[in-house]
Order: sequence, then structure tokens, then C-alpha cells
Amino acid sequence: MQARTNNGTWRGVLGAVAVVLVWEAVAASGLVSPLILPSPLDTARALGGNAHVILQDLAATLARLALGFVAGAVLGILVGTMFGMNDRMRGFSELVIDFFRSLPVITLFPLAMILFGLGNPSKIALTMWTVFLLTVVNTIYGIRQVPKTRIMAARTLRAKGWPLVWKVYIPSAVPTIIAGLRLAISLGLVVVLVTEMFTGTIHGLGKRIYDAGLVYEVPVMYAAITVAGLLGFALNKAVVFVERRIAHWSGQ
Repeated sequence: MQARTNNGTWRGVLGAVAVVLVWEAVAASGLVSPLILPSPLDTARALGGNAHVILQDLAATLARLALGFVAGAVLGILVGTMFGMNDRMRGFSELVIDFFRSLPVITLFPLAMILFGLGNPSKIALTMWTVFLLTVVNTIYGIRQVPKTRIMAARTLRAKGWPLVWKVYIPSAVPTIIAGLRLAISLGLVVVLVTEMFTGTIHGLGKRIYDAGLVYEVPVMYAAITVAGLLGFALNKAVVFVERRIAHWSGQ
């Protein structure tokens, strides 16, 4: 297993190196204008020259994402567990959840600005809403997939109420819940970046990308995009690490 993991890591590194080499070859060929595609070296220089500002942007983006993600995930798991265990509640809420899940979050930007203003609350609220919807749906599905024999065995041992939820329902649904959280944290990052671009802020990777593009600071724009991509990659890997720690029985 360890050898397989190491091989996968090396293949990933070689793939990243290959992408950079192709990027450099295309930029050096002159086929694409530097205003569209700066070289990796120019992008690295821009990153180094603006490291202090970009780190501030990274911290601001990560803080907004963390607050929205944690709030949305906790609320989604709680509501999803209640709905998943109760057929009547699930039937009552199914149409509402499906409606809002199908509604593009971008359509809620004006409403969020009216309700919460242009500051952090609107960005966090939209991120929380996105994470909540994905988490609640996956949690409901995971709870509904718990084997009935496992529930009956627990009830035979007089497990009920919170102990039944905590010791039977939640552990059985954890792999499905975490699959939802992986998707939620990626989409949550997208929402944070877009709101930073269009709903006003001082610091944030989305704001840096947008402003750099407006004034044709293309290497800075690419540097900020790269940092945003690395952030998304790191967050996804963090969720995978947690999954392997607490859901090792799922076979992932």
C-alpha cells in the first residue's frame, strides 16, 4: 500500500513537471502573446515580488472559506441526520431541498448583498449555503443507506436516541458524508473566489485575480490563480486525510 502511494505521488509530481515544461515551451515559442500566457519564470517572479500581498489575500480567502465551510457542514450534518432518520420530515423537505440545490448560487448574490451588505457576512453566508446544501443531501443519503439489520441489532441492545445516532447512524454514513464534504469544500472555494471578485473586498485571492486582470498585470494574475489552485488541492487532500483517519473501514 505504501509503495502504491509513493508511486502515485511520484507520478503526480512528474505530471506537474510536464505541465510546467509544456507551459514554458508554449510561452517561449512566441505562438501566444505574453499578455495571454506569461512564462512560468515570469509568474514565479510575480509571485515572489508580491508574496506579502498574496499571502494576505490567501489568509483572507481561507478565513472566509473556513467559517462558511464549518458552519455549513455542521448544520448540514445535523439537518441531514434528522431528515434522514425521519421519513415525514424528509418527505416534507425533499422538494424544497431539491429546488434550492438546483438553483445556481450566483443568482443569490444580489439577495445576499441586500441582506448582509458587501462585506464578509455576505461571502460567508453564500459559502455556508453552498456547503450546507451539498452536505445535507449527502448526509440524508448516507443515513438512509444504513443497513436495517445494524439498526435492529443496536435496538436489541436497547440503544436509542442520541447513542443510536452517534454509534450506529453516523459511523455508517461517514464515507458518504465525507464524499459530500470533498465536493462542498471545492465548490465553497469557488463561491468565495467569485464573491471576492464581484461583491467588493480589500483582500482576497479572487479580488487579486480580478484586479490584476483589469490592469493587465498578467503574471500577477497567473500567480494568484496558481495559489488558488494550490489551496484547493491542499484542502481536498486534507479532507482525504481525515477520511482515511476516521473512515478507514470504507475501503477508500
